[in-house]
Amino acid sequence: MSQYYTYVTATGRIYSRGYSENPQFKAVFNPELTVVEGFADAKSQYFDLVEGILKDKTELSLTIDKTTLTADGTDSVNISGIPVGTIYWQSDVTFVVDDGSLIFTTDVANTYLLEFHSIEHFDVEVTLVAT
Repeated sequence: MSQYYTYVTATGRIYSRGYSENPQFKAVFNPELTVVEGFADAKSQYFDLVEGILKDKTELSLTIDKTTLTADGTDSVNISGIPVGTIYWQSDVTFVVDDGSLIFTTDVANTYLLEFHSIEHFDVEVTLVAT
């Protein structure tokens, strides 16, 4: 029995892994996946589409100018060093970062959890406090 993993063909994100006599059956059910014989850990690895190999994720090093701000709609937190293509998620807001930075403002006092998801890096959570 062979061990296999699948990755999303368009992105390189590890999707699943398992054992099978014939792992190619997975591709029949989902043509958006590529099947590779071997082992992969979705939490710590990704498939590099350029080099065509499995790689370990690395730490995502963000630059954050502060973690508290005034909830006046003007004060802001600047976050940079975000790899292009990283998915930003906060509450019900999700978008893909396309320029490497994010400016966060709010007029509602609250504690905000911002999540950054990048295929090549470990996920990062940032907590901001608006008063």
